[in-house]
Amino acid sequence: MSDSAEASGCFMKWKYSRHFTFLKQADKNITVICKLCPGEKKLSVAVSSTSNLLKHLTRQHRQSLLNEPSSSSMDNTAATPAKQTKLDFTSATQKVSEGELKKMIAGYVVEEMLPLRTVESPSFRCILNKIPVCGKKAALPDRKTFSTYLDKCYADMEMELKETFESLEYISTTADIWTSHNKSFLGMTAHWIDPSTFVRGHAALACKRVRGRHTYDVISNEIEQVTFTDVEQTLSTESEGQFSLPPHLRCASHTLNLIFHDVEKWLQANEAKFIYRSATSKCSAMWTKANRSSVASELVDNFFKKKLIVPVSTRWNSFHDALSRITDIPLAELNTVSTQFGIKCFTDREYLFLKEYCIMLKPLTVALDILQGEENCYFGILLPTLEILMSRTLALQDELKLTASLPDIVVKAIKVRFSSMMDNKLSWLQSLCLNLSYAGSEKKRKKTWLGQCLLQSAVGCLLKTNNLLKITRTLLTPLMTFFHLRRTTVPTLLKQR
Repeated sequence: MSDSAEASGCFMKWKYSRHFTFLKQADKNITVICKLCPGEKKLSVAVSSTSNLLKHLTRQHRQSLLNEPSSSSMDNTAATPAKQTKLDFTSATQKVSEGELKKMIAGYVVEEMLPLRTVESPSFRCILNKIPVCGKKAALPDRKTFSTYLDKCYADMEMELKETFESLEYISTTADIWTSHNKSFLGMTAHWIDPSTFVRGHAALACKRVRGRHTYDVISNEIEQVTFTDVEQTLSTESEGQFSLPPHLRCASHTLNLIFHDVEKWLQANEAKFIYRSATSKCSAMWTKANRSSVASELVDNFFKKKLIVPVSTRWNSFHDALSRITDIPLAELNTVSTQFGIKCFTDREYLFLKEYCIMLKPLTVALDILQGEENCYFGILLPTLEILMSRTLALQDELKLTASLPDIVVKAIKVRFSSMMDNKLSWLQSLCLNLSYAGSEKKRKKTWLGQCLLQSAVGCLLKTNNLLKITRTLLTPLMTFFHLRRTTVPTLLKQR
């Protein structure tokens, strides 16, 4: 091995080696020539150390030593492994501004309907102190200061809503009065479609106490205090003393909920009335016992590990949910609790009837929940929902024994109550437009109920008449282009008709 190769260990990796020329190696020492000294200044240094050379540079060539080494040279730092970088988790913590913190506090207090004294709670303030805030952290607001801030937020929200309403051509408002704990309340909401994004917007306009009888003059006075503009000024007058109002459409959710009453009337007037009355009366007795007695409620918790659902007349689907909770309990355990309550036990026939009743009305409850939706419930969803509801209800007929004729009653009630909508050609065309948009979206087609069979049901119902066939063929091409739908989907359905 050559001398230069043996000396390449420590000297050649030194970061100041460029200032010296390697000459030779003798045993454990090497000889080099300093390039910075005039003439040929020879220096001797140990193979495993460069301290003598560093002292020479420090004493004789201090200015050259301050210069950084060139990028092409290898320094001795590359020879030594770099220390592991410490991870700084403090920089990953996202800080919020003081304004954002106030908004979060206001949103929490308002949405959870908490008292204003919450902001003065020591435990709540302890949580807020753990939240990192940009800049110097200001003192947390007290109840009076926070109340003033909420008033300002309310004024800003009202101004923003007014600006939004002024930019809209159409807006839908609702008003509802209800009674709770012997007190009356009025609630008003607003819904609209954003003209640029076609996304549904909604806002709560009011929720206030109503005093007195629910007469037209009291209700109108309360509504006038909520609305931003005069009703008479908003409505267009085409003739003296007459207002132009949009066509009236019945609420689909209320109409669908009435089918439960149709089912009950049919059960009360046919052969099934005896088993229906006996089964539901035993359920009512159990609900009453568990709701009014703490001992009975504890007994239910010990046996069933969950509470019974008590139906409420003003809460849709509550009767079905209450019966479903009872049918989820095995018959033996159910009769054991009934015996301890002093109630007659359920027979096998009554238990089977309740199970079939819940199975048969399950699609109806699902459809009702869909039509009560807030974000993705549009007019075009109604008719396809009814079509699927009727098909799935009839599909359950073979599984039923005691209520085999009930699916036909449900389907008949749907056709009677929604006859005006099912005969409306515009309704079907609007359903087709919405279904094409869902069919053109891969995400919605996989993750939503609408992507399964709504497109086929809407096109199938549209093609029942010759007039609609011509309209449908005219609209399909631009619709498919707009929604990026595969051109083989709908034409294939058309050919099959």
